[in-house]
Amino acid sequence: MRIPEDVQIRLGQKKIRRSTGTDSEKVAQRQANIWAEEIQTEIDAARGTDWDLHRWKKAVGEEREQGTPEERIFDLGLDVADTEDDVRNLEIAIGRIVILADHTEPYLQYCADEKQNKLKTLQSKRVYVEDFANSFQTLGDVTRKNVVHWTDKNNHWKSATQRVVQAHTRDFLRYISERVIFEKIDLSVLDSITTKKDVSKTKNVLTKEAFKQAEARADPVARDAMRIMAYTGRRGVSVANLRAEDVVYIENILCFRFATDKSRRSDTHPPQIVPVHSKIIDRIKELKDISEDGYLIALNTISDGVEARANKLQRLIAKTGITGHQFRTTVITMLAQTDAKESHSRAVVGHQVGKQDVHERSYVKLRTPSTLQATVEMIDWENWVWNEYW
Repeated sequence: MRIPEDVQIRLGQKKIRRSTGTDSEKVAQRQANIWAEEIQTEIDAARGTDWDLHRWKKAVGEEREQGTPEERIFDLGLDVADTEDDVRNLEIAIGRIVILADHTEPYLQYCADEKQNKLKTLQSKRVYVEDFANSFQTLGDVTRKNVVHWTDKNNHWKSATQRVVQAHTRDFLRYISERVIFEKIDLSVLDSITTKKDVSKTKNVLTKEAFKQAEARADPVARDAMRIMAYTGRRGVSVANLRAEDVVYIENILCFRFATDKSRRSDTHPPQIVPVHSKIIDRIKELKDISEDGYLIALNTISDGVEARANKLQRLIAKTGITGHQFRTTVITMLAQTDAKESHSRAVVGHQVGKQDVHERSYVKLRTPSTLQATVEMIDWENWVWNEYW
């Protein structure tokens, strides 16, 4: 195999010739492909800016394959190291200096394969973990002082973002600790990432006055969706993706058939049945009849993707000064102050039912529309009084 001229000096040769030592054409071709891939890796490394580090890593790898102890490898490396850069490259190659960027891809692959993180979580981790790795470069650079400087540089992060960044970077360092250096890392160095108080009102309970004011500010589409959320406690993603065909009669009771939720999809989970509240039943029938695109809520999104519709609805609701999740928080709080069975309340709002109780799981099938209807009717906005100090 001929070596390209631009890397001949670094590789120290113009051609590479090897014999497979076999008469089998298939075996020879297989071995030739392996060698070609290895040589191409060497060529790519020779063209890169980390050629010296590559050579040190290769030499350390060869010693390890021969069974040489780690301390002996380090001593041998020191014997031939001529410069401070050589010593640093040796320490990196042997693992005494951890280059964070070298481990971002393996970490993300670990999150996908073993932790089975969802795509949205993986995308978030990629953004913040890569920024973290590129900002600090080595594990030794992750000090309290440097973390403070990094947080100050990213002062535009809101409190919620800071918590996400802290969670992702902690998980990354935990991976380094358990999978790379096999030593405990002091994760408290990341405490200074969260510097802002959480002023978010995302999950605040709504008063009936706040609901009425938001309704008055909402456009017709948002208003319809808000009323469904207000009388079911369902998440925005569930309401945004309700189809006209999901409004059905079961046991002579008009019901919503929620096929989509935070971690539920119509092709992997059975639908959840919730009776329609008497306060909105006429409007729901009307929406079912006038639907043009098959959806109960006419969001008119460019994409019919689940998340696209959910995001569009959340933006519409946000324009009214509240968030969709506030309805969920309020309905859960409201039902907790009634005589409704907790398991029925959880079934209405879509919380997992009977996760720890084997008896609860046995009786899930008994939560039919007729048994849930009374719970739904306990959602009473007209008489709702909320005091945050209760």
